[in-house]
Amino acid sequence: MNEKKKEELEKMYALRAGLSVISEKYDDLIKDNNIVHKMQIEVSQLKKPNYKGETIYDVDKRVADMNHNESVLIDSSTQILLHLCKELKDENKLFFYFVRKCVPSIIDFFQDVILDNTSDFSGSLWLILMILGYILIVPISIPIIIFDIIAFPFILFKPSRLRIRNLLKAIKKDKNYEYIKQWGKNHPNDSTYMYDNTVKSLIGMLEDSEYKFTKLDNKLIKEYKAFSPTAIVQLQNYFKNAKELMKQIGEVKIAQQKEEFKIQCEDYERNKKEKQCQYERKIDSNNQLTLLVSTESQTISNALKTTYSSILDIRDWENLDLVIYYYETGRADSIKEALQLVDLERRNNNLMNCIQQASNEISSSIKTGISELGSAMIQGFESLSAQINAQRIQTIDALNGLKSLNSKVNKNLVEISKELNTSISQQQLSNALLAKANVSSKQMVEQMKTLNSKIKSA
Repeated sequence: MNEKKKEELEKMYALRAGLSVISEKYDDLIKDNNIVHKMQIEVSQLKKPNYKGETIYDVDKRVADMNHNESVLIDSSTQILLHLCKELKDENKLFFYFVRKCVPSIIDFFQDVILDNTSDFSGSLWLILMILGYILIVPISIPIIIFDIIAFPFILFKPSRLRIRNLLKAIKKDKNYEYIKQWGKNHPNDSTYMYDNTVKSLIGMLEDSEYKFTKLDNKLIKEYKAFSPTAIVQLQNYFKNAKELMKQIGEVKIAQQKEEFKIQCEDYERNKKEKQCQYERKIDSNNQLTLLVSTESQTISNALKTTYSSILDIRDWENLDLVIYYYETGRADSIKEALQLVDLERRNNNLMNCIQQASNEISSSIKTGISELGSAMIQGFESLSAQINAQRIQTIDALNGLKSLNSKVNKNLVEISKELNTSISQQQLSNALLAKANVSSKQMVEQMKTLNSKIKSA
């Protein structure tokens, strides 16, 4: 490779190194922009908490449900007890004991026989048989009545009847019997039976209320699944207290939940304010970084233009990789000839593919180019570094000369001036060239143009 070609390639690699530095700064700005965007989303997605706790409506609904359960259980218990008292009263009747037991059964049997054979009789015959049946009841009842008279002393002192009489007497002697009797009249219910689970639940309620079970309670519960008048009144008091307690607990819970909700709202407002402040500070920081990076890009691109426009016009920088590829591989004997080949590919609408292919090919060349080209390339980097730093000083002087801007902008310019005071060394150029080896020159030039347009619109 002759000295002229080597020198020109070194300069084009140095140009690519300068574009790589700009590309790295572009990446830094994009990362910062992404952080700003993420913070913006976080601020926009902050939602004021909704109250999901209980309300007085929920408490009232539970109390209403308990009212319904109370009505069903108390009314059922009352009707079961009153129905039991009626049965016990019937069982306790002395006169015509067997007549009351047998005659209705005989009548029912006679009616069933006639009704089952209705189709075998004519209308008049069926009526005659019905009349005869009712007439025969009287003579049939006479022996039963005689038997009743004979058996009267035995029935009078029958142990089971005495137990029934004593049980009915104990129920009626209960101090709350008349109250429960009146309650039953005012709250009619068809219940005559109570399930075991319901009985157990009611017993549990009585135990919770520290009710003292009497012999009457134990007998009624065990043998009839019924409750004494006093036990029923105790259940009414239990439900009353339970509803009051439920309402008190509900009101306390609502107050606690509303207080928690208030704290949540305060935390939300505080967090929102903090996030908003962080976002606004980040916006200011991002604006400052945008101005800094754009200024640095303009500074470096001016230095590149001053140093290398004589070798390759700025309009051809986006084709830099393809020019290097044609020139370095011998497909072109000069930069001018390489540009002619680029123009040919452009006319054939194949330029984009060629640029990408060239970028891939010179990626490996870049990684070995520094060691192959040696000290000459390093000198090229040092020369470019000096030119960038000279251009940087001019930019700083220009910024310091802006006196008509407001204080906020002046403050930003001061910060930018401080940042620009940091020089770019040849090592940084070398590192940037290696880091951006896989990025095409076209992409890096587009990034440079984007950054330079920002400084112009600022």
